[in-house]
Formats: sequence, C-alpha cells, structure tokens
Amino acid sequence: MNHLRYRLETLPAALNARKMPREPEIKSKGWRRGVWLAAITLAVGAVVFHQTKRPAAKLVSPTLPVSEIKAIYVRQLADARIDTAKAILGQNRPDEALSLLVTALKDDPTSGEALAMADVILSETTWNYPEITLPHPMPVDQLATAGPSSLWVSLDGKNNTTVRWNLDALEIESVLFPTAGGSTRSLVFDPSHRSVVVERKSLMLLCDAKSLMPIRDLGPLPQDLTPSSVIVFTRDGLLMAHPTHVSEEDKTIVWKIRDTATGEIIRSIESPPDAPRPVAAFMERKQLRVLAADGSLTEIPLSPVDPLSTIPLDPPLKLLQAQFATNGNSVLALRDLGQHQTPDQSIISYREDEDDSLETEILALRFPWSRHPNMWT
Repeated sequence: MNHLRYRLETLPAALNARKMPREPEIKSKGWRRGVWLAAITLAVGAVVFHQTKRPAAKLVSPTLPVSEIKAIYVRQLADARIDTAKAILGQNRPDEALSLLVTALKDDPTSGEALAMADVILSETTWNYPEITLPHPMPVDQLATAGPSSLWVSLDGKNNTTVRWNLDALEIESVLFPTAGGSTRSLVFDPSHRSVVVERKSLMLLCDAKSLMPIRDLGPLPQDLTPSSVIVFTRDGLLMAHPTHVSEEDKTIVWKIRDTATGEIIRSIESPPDAPRPVAAFMERKQLRVLAADGSLTEIPLSPVDPLSTIPLDPPLKLLQAQFATNGNSVLALRDLGQHQTPDQSIISYREDEDDSLETEILALRFPWSRHPNMWT
C-alpha cells in the first residue's frame, strides 16, 4: 500500500506578446551610447537570470516507460514546490514554507534541497503551540473536530447532550436537545461534516452537523455492530446507509439507504435470517457494499428494480471487525484465527487502486477519540 501517488500540476500558459503601436523614434547624438549600455545591461541580466533561475521543465518523451514519466513529473512538481517555498520564506512565513517543503519531500524523498531548507527552518524558527482549556462539568463520551474551527463534544451524566464549539470565538454555537441520562455511544460524520449520526439511548438520530438540529430518527443500531464501520455516507454526503432491526421482536437485520437531507428511505433490504453478521459497509452513488463476517461481499444496488449480488470468499474467513478504505477498494480486517490465538490484522483488496486511508496515522484522523465502541476498541 505504501506507494507514491502522483498528480500533474500545470502553470498558466504564458501570455502571447501583443504588437503594440510603435512610438516615433527620436534619435539624439548619444543614441549609440544608449544602445550599447542597454545591450550590456541585458547581457548582465541574462547571466544573473541563468545563474538563479531553475532550468525550465522539459517535455517528456511519450516513448519512456510510464514509471520514468511519473518520476520526472514528480521531481518537477517537487522543484516547483521548493521554488514557492523559497518565495514564501522570503516573506517571513516559515510555517507555510515548511508545509510546502514537507509536501515536496513526500513527492520526492531524495530532494536534498528540500531537506536542507526544512532543516534550516526547524532549527531557526521558534514555534508557538497555544493551549486552550474548555471546561465541561460532565463526563465526555465523544470528541470530533473539523476545519476550520469546529469541535463536537458529547457529554454524559444527569443530562445527555452534544455541543459544537467554535474554537475561534471560544464559544458553544450549537446544542443537541438534552435527554435525561444515558450516554452517546457514537458520533458518525459524513466526509464533508455536514451531517452526523448521534447514537444515544439505543437510538440513532440523523442531525445537521452545524446546527445539531435533528432530521430523522433512524431507529436502533444492533449492539453487536461497530457504528463507525456500518453507518456510512457517500463521498459527497448526499446518501447514507445503516442497519437496524425489523422490529423490537424481530431481530433480523434490515439495511436502509436514505437521502441525507431529509432522512427519507430510498431502498430497504432485509437480510436472510441465516445471513452472517455484517462487519463493515461502503456507500457509493449507485450501490451499497456490505462485508459479512464470513468474508462474503453483498452489493445492494440503489435502484429497487436491480437484484442483489453476493460474492463469496473462498475459503471463507471469520472476521471480528473491519473498516473500508475511503475509496472502497480495500478493507482492513481483524481475523479470528481460533481459540487461544491472537487475532490477525490483514488487508483484503478488491481493486488495484488502493489508497493510504487504512494506515494507522490516517485512521487516527478518520476516527477520533471515543469512550465507547469504535474501530480502536
């Protein structure tokens, strides 16, 4: 999974020179001297420019191997970031320059110039890390953050609620209506942090993430499922899906695909009574993909007229927990190897194009701190 990913950035095309009306020529006795002085000045300027300007990027031959073409573009992109970092550093903005240099080093780890500049900035800059204390008189169940300045805190105790802080203004801007007692088991956000599912008192509430105003009661979530793995949104946050029970008496799992803005059900699919327990799901614009505890993958199309399909895993596995990558092409799974054996952590790949969202550092950003079940516990 640890491989470089590339993107090609282009600069605006140079503006074509325009022919302007010529001014009448006025020649004096010293015009020859002026021409010579101008020529000398241009020659000196050309020498200085040649010494300080990085060589222009060359067109890459299409006959080269793809790997070499990518490597060339990566080096050119890293050089462009270094040049920008130099300009920003000259404006006394070392934090922004350092960020560009770190990105350049991710693109081209062999860049000695970027490494040297970063070393100078780190050794010569005094960094300030402010600390803020936000008092809460009740126990904290959940924490989540989103740029530029939002912090969500779920509070337990005599009255359960969730609040949203504005960290720039240092004030609470939104409050979810309180309930008597109970804890907040999970906070699950869509990728854009416009919507959130708050699970408390065995019920799931779909809410507007900014105002914390409830949109729809989604019913109970089966207690043996991990909320952050099975409550899922599309990348644009327009659709969501979640499992629940058919009724209080019938514990058969039913999957519901909903419109996020209204909570209205678009499609509802009841699982067979003997179906294995779901451990993770991934929501796309056209279908919902559900990974079961035996490793089988069920695809549920968004259209009610399209049939379901299940792809078994041969040989079957016994999965305890799983989490899809952000692009849905792979799954981080915890396999049960049997009694008295430590569970094994492995990656199940469905497509070649994997991303780095299953790396530990990225997962820590995707799934923040919780006192209740999530993928870390």
